[in-house]
Amino acid sequence: MPAASYDDPKLAPTFRRIAAAALHLAGSDGPITVESVQRFLDKPEVLRSAESKTYAEELGVSVVPEAAAATTGFARSTRGNLGLYLMVDVGAMTLDACTFRLKQDSGLHHHYSFMDAQVRPLGVESYRWFREQGKTHDEFIGQCNLTLRSVVMYTGKKRDPMDGSWKVGSELPVFLTGGGARNDLHRDIVNDLGPWLSSNAGNGGIRLLDIPAPRSLDCPVPISDLDRLAVAWGLSYPPDQIGGIEPMSETEDHQQKTARDWRDGYVTKEQV
Repeated sequence: MPAASYDDPKLAPTFRRIAAAALHLAGSDGPITVESVQRFLDKPEVLRSAESKTYAEELGVSVVPEAAAATTGFARSTRGNLGLYLMVDVGAMTLDACTFRLKQDSGLHHHYSFMDAQVRPLGVESYRWFREQGKTHDEFIGQCNLTLRSVVMYTGKKRDPMDGSWKVGSELPVFLTGGGARNDLHRDIVNDLGPWLSSNAGNGGIRLLDIPAPRSLDCPVPISDLDRLAVAWGLSYPPDQIGGIEPMSETEDHQQKTARDWRDGYVTKEQV
């Protein structure tokens, strides 16, 4: 099952169609060409996968946000507390940031409600491209800061202002994942979120979380960088075990409660 950054309802059918075509193409004996790819994209069963989520899952295709896939192990562990999280995924070319709320229904099934997200070409290898365009090291850091901080600020101001992470003494839990998660430059940028958030929100900053190794993981050598495998491991679970996905377009803002104005109950002479 392929991972998608965010389960955009408009893009999900396209993702399912591409994935279904890839599965059929992988089982063919002929050469992979532009013509053969188009032929498989137009197969009736592939088109049906785009139209029907249920049918696509029967073929083994499901669109799962990377954040949900990456944190499946955490959510299913004893450390998987419910609440708001920030996921920062550092890739070779992109810097991916999103906030989501981990919830549970009455049947103890997990649900991921996505609040805000940005994906920009600010990954590890993009740094070299960025400098080749004549831009400075500090400008790169500034763009990375803008990407992460705008997601955090918008979530705290508009999307989920009532979460306990913003309170004095609390911290915003952060997952740092991806192939570039151990890059010193990007790691420092994420760490700098702490004092910035504390200064602006008045809370205790951030708390970096590790994705725990699955109990069932059978590996002859210790894995020191599970964050590289977190998405793949999460996608090894059936979709119904990963949890329900509520995309940003379907997630309502959590409005702050405001104090009642005493003038609301005042009766004027015109009302008598």
